[in-house]
Amino acid sequence: MNNRRIDLNLATIFLALWYERSVSGAAVRLALTQPAVSNALKRLRTACGDELFVRTRGGMRPTVRATMMAPQLERDVEQIRLALGGSRDFLPETATRQFVVGMTAGLDLAAGPVLSAMLWRAAPLTMTRFRAPETRQAADLLERRDIELAATIRGLPDHRCAEMTVGRYHFVCLYDPAGCGLGPVIGREEFLDVPHILTEAATRGTIVETMLRQEGLRRRVRVVVSNFGALPAFLLGQYALAVVPHYVGYALARQSGLHVSPLPVPITGGEVHILMRLDGLADAGLIWLRLQLAEALRMALADGR
Repeated sequence: MNNRRIDLNLATIFLALWYERSVSGAAVRLALTQPAVSNALKRLRTACGDELFVRTRGGMRPTVRATMMAPQLERDVEQIRLALGGSRDFLPETATRQFVVGMTAGLDLAAGPVLSAMLWRAAPLTMTRFRAPETRQAADLLERRDIELAATIRGLPDHRCAEMTVGRYHFVCLYDPAGCGLGPVIGREEFLDVPHILTEAATRGTIVETMLRQEGLRRRVRVVVSNFGALPAFLLGQYALAVVPHYVGYALARQSGLHVSPLPVPITGGEVHILMRLDGLADAGLIWLRLQLAEALRMALADGR
């Protein structure tokens, strides 16, 4: 592929196809004709050497290559927009608007303070309101405009929102070594013997429970608390542990003196995403905020590594 001859407008058309999952929808979104979008898709396929979007009864399904390309193109297009004209619409240093950010699955504990500090320095006159909805509520809150951005551990298969993947998380054990009488690393037998403390969301079925069942294992549940923030009060001085995403574990360990240990059983983590409404892509302030949120999340996900 000759990079010097690539039309950068193709990136915008690719993202419209990614969001809309149809040529007609992308054409309406971009105020172009369908033949123009179809022709651009042909050029994209030639340039990339891949089908990128495959027609199905439910719409155009992205290929593996397209799925890998989308997050990078989203970031690059945002950066170009900001460089060329975003500063005329949103000046962080003088902006006085209020932002509302939803963070699910304990991401507010780890990335919320980081984002707050970043905004205090870069946009000191703005106000940010944090909400902590359940993961399954994030998309609905975005559609109702109750929040403007959502950081979540679950993507959206129906693509109601623009989605950016910012990194991966894994699970760890959180506990008080003195209260448990355990060392710095928990073994498999100890993991199954020590009672567990769960959050309310975990009682509705999680990847942890699913993968333990697949391994033929069961854990002993002692207490169910409302949210991750309540865990230190229930773990300090107690013969108990909690399985939490690593970013939660390290954030709570810093605050409380609890200890983090790797999981002694194979449980896969997942991805962290930022969601925003499609019309938010025209809001220079939200585009800027999404970049700050992405950086805060990457910093939180790098904790303990």
